[in-house]
Amino acid sequence: MTAVWINRIILVLSFAGIFVAGVLSLGHILERPLPCGIYGGGCDAVALDPSSKWFNIPVAVYGLVAYLTVTGLTILRLTGSGESWKALTRAGFVLTLGGALVSFYLQYHSLAVIKSLCPWCMASAITMTLLFLFHAVLWQSGPPEDARGSAIDFGVLGISAVLALGFLGWEAVKLTRSEKLTVDISVLGDNSYEQLVPEDAHVHGSKDAPITIVEFADFTCGQCMKLYPVIKDLVRRSNGKIKHVYRHFPLFESHPAALTSAILSEYAGEHGFFWQFAEQSSMLQQDQTKQTDVYFALIRNFGLDAEKARQILRDPESGAFSRVYRDRALADKLGLISTPVIIILADGLKARTVSSADLINTLSAPEYQAILKGDVP
Repeated sequence: MTAVWINRIILVLSFAGIFVAGVLSLGHILERPLPCGIYGGGCDAVALDPSSKWFNIPVAVYGLVAYLTVTGLTILRLTGSGESWKALTRAGFVLTLGGALVSFYLQYHSLAVIKSLCPWCMASAITMTLLFLFHAVLWQSGPPEDARGSAIDFGVLGISAVLALGFLGWEAVKLTRSEKLTVDISVLGDNSYEQLVPEDAHVHGSKDAPITIVEFADFTCGQCMKLYPVIKDLVRRSNGKIKHVYRHFPLFESHPAALTSAILSEYAGEHGFFWQFAEQSSMLQQDQTKQTDVYFALIRNFGLDAEKARQILRDPESGAFSRVYRDRALADKLGLISTPVIIILADGLKARTVSSADLINTLSAPEYQAILKGDVP
C-alpha cells in the first residue's frame, strides 16, 4: 500500500473520529443521554462518572480536538513533501500514540471500575488505535515522490467532511429533541418536597438537615454502587446538615435482579435493616448483581425469612411491593431514564439536579457552603 493511499485512509478515519467525538461532546454539553443500543444505560454511566471530565472539561472534547488536529496534519501533508511530510507524520504519530494510550486507559476504567460499556467511547478508542497504526506504517514508508494532493485526495477530503459533519448534525438534532439528563421537578406541582421526601422515606442522617440529597437508584446499577459510600461520607462529615433520601428506580427492563433487590430491601427495611442492605449491596461485584440469590443471601444474613420474602415478591399488594412501585411511578413522572439521578433540596435554594460526578463540586459552591457552615439563619 502506497503512502498516498495510507494518507487517504488516515483522512477518512480522522473524520470518523470527529463524528464520534463530536457526538460524545454534544451529549455532555447538551446534557442529553446518548443512544446506547443493547448496552442500556452504559453510556450514561460512563458520562456521569468523574473520569469523564478532566479539569471540568469533558474528555470527549479533548478527543475532538485531537481528531481535528490529526485531520489538519493530514491535509497539510497534501501540500508538503520531503522533510515537511516526515515532520507532519511524526507529529501525527506522537499525537495518535498518546490518544491510543489514553483511550486504552479509559476503556479499562470503564469496564473494570465503572463496569459499564459505552459503544461510542469504544468506537473512538478503536478509531484512535487504527490512526496510530496507520501513522506508524506511514512513518516507515517515508514520503511519496509527489506528495501534492490529487483530485482523488480532495475528493476523499470532501466526501469524508460532508459525511462526518452531516451525520454529526443529524445526531445533534436527535440529541436536542431527547430528554435532558437533568430533571424538572416542577411537574410535581406545589407539594414537590412531600412527593420527593414522603414520611416513610428511607432517610440516612438527621431528618431536620437543611440539605437533602434525594437519590433515585437501582441496587444493581454499578454507578449507584460506587456512589453509595460517597454520599454516606458526605452525610457523616456534614455534622447533621445533610441527609440522604433513597428512592427506588429499578431498571428491571435491562437489569434482571433490579426489581427483586428493591423489594427485598423494603422487606429488610420493615425490620430495620434497609441501610445495612443498601451498604452490603454496594459492595457486591458487578456480576453478582445479576443473580437474585445473592440478594436473598443478604436478607438471610440479617436473620430474615427468605420464604416470607418470596411470598412478598409474589404479592403486588404487599407494602414492600407497593413502595417500590410508588417510587418507580414517581421516577417515570419525572421522566427519568437512567440511574443514579440526584436531586439536591436545600432550604432557601431552588431544587437542583446534578450528576454523580458533580455532586461534591456542587455542594462546594458558596450557597451550599453557607448552609453547611451555619451562616444561613
